[in-house]
Amino acid sequence: LHSELYLENRQKAASIAQNKGIRKIINEIIQEITRKKRFVVVGRDVTTNILPNADIKIVLTANLTTYINRRCDETKSTATEITRDILFRDEKSYKFIEDAIK
Repeated sequence: LHSELYLENRQKAASIAQNKGIRKIINEIIQEITRKKRFVVVGRDVTTNILPNADIKIVLTANLTTYINRRCDETKSTATEITRDILFRDEKSYKFIEDAIK
């Protein structure tokens, strides 16, 4: 996709994801689609919240500054808000990451 269109779609997706009702429905759809275990689904929430019992989980890391800048572009949040969110999410998924490293 053209980079501006890609960014616009990411911003729309981030906005829609704030609606807990819509997110719950999407999570249920992902769980149903992947029930036969023939799919790869990417994302931290997928591995910790949507498909916590997946047979295989792959943890990817990113440069913190790059991650913060990308999230600032996706949302209208400040770098401070994004950093706080990242630290909170990392704390929640720390055990998962430790287990994955093993």
